Amino acid sequence: MEPVNEKPDRVGAVTRLLPFVFLPLTALMLATLGLAYLSDIPVTDLLRDPSAVLDGPWYVGIFSTTGIALWASTGAMCLLALSADPAKSARALLVAGAVISFVLGADDGYLLHETIKNEIGIPSPVTIGLYGLMAILLLRPAWSFMTARADFSVFLVAVVLFAASAILDGAAEAGLPTIPFAPILEDIAKFLGIATWLAYFAGVGSDVIRERSPVRTSAV
Repeated sequence: MEPVNEKPDRVGAVTRLLPFVFLPLTALMLATLGLAYLSDIPVTDLLRDPSAVLDGPWYVGIFSTTGIALWASTGAMCLLALSADPAKSARALLVAGAVISFVLGADDGYLLHETIKNEIGIPSPVTIGLYGLMAILLLRPAWSFMTARADFSVFLVAVVLFAASAILDGAAEAGLPTIPFAPILEDIAKFLGIATWLAYFAGVGSDVIRERSPVRTSAV
């Protein structure tokens, strides 16, 4: 006899959203409105798309916007795989992937290291170096797990692309001689690095979910 399905609790599903979705977003919106009020910034400048506020064409920043979406996608994949309750080493890697992706995505989205340089005076290479140190500390507990996987080379490709982008950016800021088309190559290297980073963690997350999923056998 097949089990009788209980009536879905739709009201309860909406109620459970309150502490995790509606309340944090409400706090964010109130903080945004407060910032606009205290800074005499038009509220629409904080709510609308940058290209609409600045009356620019739709394609301005298309690579940057896509890169931010890839960062966010990687972080979301890591969080989804973490819900499968992976082993300790895999968990450490997924936590590192989520934190690094969200932090660097926020940096790209809100121009954090550029703002720190312009407002505080800390050079961008210093901030980027701190990001690198953060990544090393987060990834260290999962290092043996990473090197044992066949796709470790994919991770290395992403790191090399990020390093190339950071070197080109740092050299330009320091006034050092750079190769032709260095700004373009810097952005291309970073974009390809983000895409490779996403591909790596998509593979890790897929493997974790597959391994932790219950084995289903068909009835004979």
